[in-house]
Amino acid sequence: PVPQPPDPVRGLLHNGAHVVLFAGLAAALALAFARRRGPHVERLRPAVAFGLAALYGVVDEWHQSHVPGRTCSVVDVLSDVLGAALGLMLLQRFLFRSGFGIAAHAIVGLAALGSVALATFGPW
Repeated sequence: PVPQPPDPVRGLLHNGAHVVLFAGLAAALALAFARRRGPHVERLRPAVAFGLAALYGVVDEWHQSHVPGRTCSVVDVLSDVLGAALGLMLLQRFLFRSGFGIAAHAIVGLAALGSVALATFGPW
C-alpha cells in the first residue's frame, strides 16, 4: 500500500484532545480536593490539581517513548499543561465565581490552540 499523507482534521482532533482531556482531569482533581476545607487547602487546591495533571502529562509522554510506534513529544506536554491550566481557570470562573479575567482566559486559550496547531502542523 502507498503511504497516505497525514489527515490534518484527524491530527487536529487528536492533538486537541490533549487540551480537552487534561482540562477535564485538572478540573476533576480540583473538585475531588474541594471536599477538604481549610484556608491552606482552599489556596493550594488549584496548584495541587495543576501539578498532578502536569506530572501525569510528563509521565505519559515518557511512557510513550518506550512503546514501539509511539513518540515522546514536548509539544504534547505543552498542550497537556495548557489544557490543565485552562480547565482550572474555567472551573474557578464558572463554578466558584472567582479567578482570572477574560484576558487571561483568552491568552491561555490561544496558547492552547497554538500548541495544538504546532503539534499538528509543526516540523516534528
